[in-house]
Amino acid sequence: MAAGSSDSIDDVLKFLDIVFVFEVSWLILFVGIAAAYIIHYVVFVVNMPSVHARQDSRLFRTIRKHCPILFQSYWPTLWGYNGHMTSIVRARLQQSLPVDYDREVLCLSDGGEIALDWVAESIKQSQMSCDDTSCSVKGSPVLLILPGLTGDITHNYIRHFSIDGLEMQFLTVVFSQRGNGGIKLKTTKTYCAADTQDLREVLSHIRAKYPTHPIFAVGVSIGGVLLTRYLFESGDESLLSGVVVISSLWDGMESRKALSSFPNKQLYNHFLASKMKRMILRHQTDFEPHELDFNMDSVHKVTTLEDFDEQVTIKVFNYMSVQDYYKDSTNKDRISGISTPLIAINAADDPFAPKHSLPIKEFQGNPCTALVITERGGHFGFIEGLLPFGQTWMDRALRQCMEALRNYHSQGEL
Repeated sequence: MAAGSSDSIDDVLKFLDIVFVFEVSWLILFVGIAAAYIIHYVVFVVNMPSVHARQDSRLFRTIRKHCPILFQSYWPTLWGYNGHMTSIVRARLQQSLPVDYDREVLCLSDGGEIALDWVAESIKQSQMSCDDTSCSVKGSPVLLILPGLTGDITHNYIRHFSIDGLEMQFLTVVFSQRGNGGIKLKTTKTYCAADTQDLREVLSHIRAKYPTHPIFAVGVSIGGVLLTRYLFESGDESLLSGVVVISSLWDGMESRKALSSFPNKQLYNHFLASKMKRMILRHQTDFEPHELDFNMDSVHKVTTLEDFDEQVTIKVFNYMSVQDYYKDSTNKDRISGISTPLIAINAADDPFAPKHSLPIKEFQGNPCTALVITERGGHFGFIEGLLPFGQTWMDRALRQCMEALRNYHSQGEL
């Protein structure tokens, strides 16, 4: 009986030894994989942005002084640094901050309407500062925010930018494209990456409203495309004192190819096309068939952005083909003609603007422009921290770039 009991105990001990060895082996394997992942992250993922500008320019010297973030390593979120992950995670997880806006509906020259949403607290802040005897004669600067294609004040990144502007003591206002932000589409004119007429009217309105306040702007994605084109078209007559563009597209044809490829077509193209289609269909009863420049039945069949541009954009804006439209919306060859300070921020892994389409040489040739490229960041993702719910690297970079531009402007007036 004692011998049998001893054998049983030996069997249990042997079993426990096997379990222990098995668990230790798995633990060693897990630690090894985790260590390899962290080494890969530190060596290949964490990188310092590259700043492409004329090294002897006043703009570069100002950036060097006021934007230390651009000369330090960017540490993207450890588990979400892939270009697709950072783009999607920022959109889904970043918290939406509470911001009070005062809406101003601006009637445009062709009968259309857009919304200008002013950050209410920034207006109060400006009024208080102007009651003070130490108030600057020129007044608080204005920060105009241009969202992406379907963006408006309900989007989390716009609310973060609004708070950024408020805390930097800018009079902050968001300009959404026609049909966005709950504004009724009063004409058949929608967005166009090559048409700056609405932006011109917005800037003229802000200048009339605040004649002594310098105006700065930040544009995201297509908002950046419009701002860049405006700077080129307006030249020395620009009403803007400085501009930051984030995840802008520089080559329409290359971006078209990128968004037509897997998995970009499935992740982004169909989604954005469906939102544009819904915007048109939501207003279809507002127009008689003879008022339309396009066929509403064809709009129902739209599945990609190229479909939308084929059926709507080129017909409204009188292009012969989508190829002509995308070529006209390409800004890489316009950079040399810009005389307003421009800081552009792009990620090399942006699924909308591939690295080979970024106009590095063009930026280096103009003393008024600078292009910042991070290896990671996606399409205005730029998440950081283990739990990327709050401020992103993009927000921190925007604050420092705006401070640099404000300083550049004030120094130029001395």
